[in-house]
Amino acid sequence: RTLELAVGKGTECCAEGVGVVLDWSLRRSNGYFVDASYGIDPSRAMDEKFGVGLSQELRFVPRGAQKSTVIEGVREAVMGMRVGGSRRIIVPPSLGYTSDNLGPMPGDWGRKRQVERFKNREEFVLEIRVKRIGD
Repeated sequence: RTLELAVGKGTECCAEGVGVVLDWSLRRSNGYFVDASYGIDPSRAMDEKFGVGLSQELRFVPRGAQKSTVIEGVREAVMGMRVGGSRRIIVPPSLGYTSDNLGPMPGDWGRKRQVERFKNREEFVLEIRVKRIGD
């Protein structure tokens, strides 16, 4: 399930075979914040909307010839988005972390452990925002 939070600007859309760079925020289905790739403010150490982010942005080619490096729920949700657009995605286990090394994945052990513990048992809530298209 997907909710459009903000429509992006510009004419270029995320499409099959074209690289995209996303910022992301990951929460468990109960609202527990896991990690984000943005929201870091060194002076406050957090952003009210997205929490403290410690991980890298997500770079991938949706539905390209390359082997997938991201969860299927993100690959499906990003199609048709424009730069600056953001969406909230509720990702069921079947479209989530179905194999190891799929992103977005937190960078530190404790946050990774949250994903590992619940990846087959509950939905995750992701907010994604398109930073660039064509990378």
